[in-house]
Amino acid sequence: MAAMAKITFLIIILINVFPVLGQNISQNKENIYSAYVTGDLQLWIEIINDLEESWNNTMDFERLEELVMAQYGYIAFCLKEDEKEEGRSVLISANNNLQILMSYYPERADLIALKAAFTGFEMGFNPLKAIFLASRAKELTGNAYNMDKDNIICISVKANQLNFTPPIFGGSTEESIPYYNMIISKYNSGEENKYMEWRYINTLVILAQSYEKLELYNKACSTYEIIIAEDPEISWIKNKLYPDCLRHLR
Repeated sequence: MAAMAKITFLIIILINVFPVLGQNISQNKENIYSAYVTGDLQLWIEIINDLEESWNNTMDFERLEELVMAQYGYIAFCLKEDEKEEGRSVLISANNNLQILMSYYPERADLIALKAAFTGFEMGFNPLKAIFLASRAKELTGNAYNMDKDNIICISVKANQLNFTPPIFGGSTEESIPYYNMIISKYNSGEENKYMEWRYINTLVILAQSYEKLELYNKACSTYEIIIAEDPEISWIKNKLYPDCLRHLR
């Protein structure tokens, strides 16, 4: 009877805990999306702090993965907004958290891809280190992509590595385009859930800017139009990036 009572108690605990975790994960996704579309870095860092507290309290690896992905997005946004001090401090923590995950899952391609991305971020914060870090980032990216060419994180890091690496180190915006389109196809086919997903919108933004870099303004403007159709409330796209692109067509 005592054993049955313990099992019943455990079941009650699991029933009460796991739905809450699921709800929190869903809410965090929506909050991160809101932080991205509004450009609110303070909201993003608050989410990261909450996730860190949750990880420390639960030691739940799903929480840790969610934390690392939130940090990944925040650091990338800091680089975009030239907020290097804020991004650099979070990168230190993100690397430590990723290392914990990789120590448990050393063969996971998506984690290796994130390691490549974090190496690329370090190049962004310290351009003088690029000569030492570029080959390492390229090697990690290639390893991850070759391990799992279907994984959306591996594809994304591959695309970004090509797009944002200087040509002297093997980068090519033109070669990155098919990879971005591959990611978008996965979202549009339903293979990946694009609802309230900042990475989907971000991929479209980077694709549009890549087209602009290649002076393919018709394709760039069409891509911005897709974003506006998906979410008309993203003011910095509707009121800034898209009109700037249209001026090249006049």
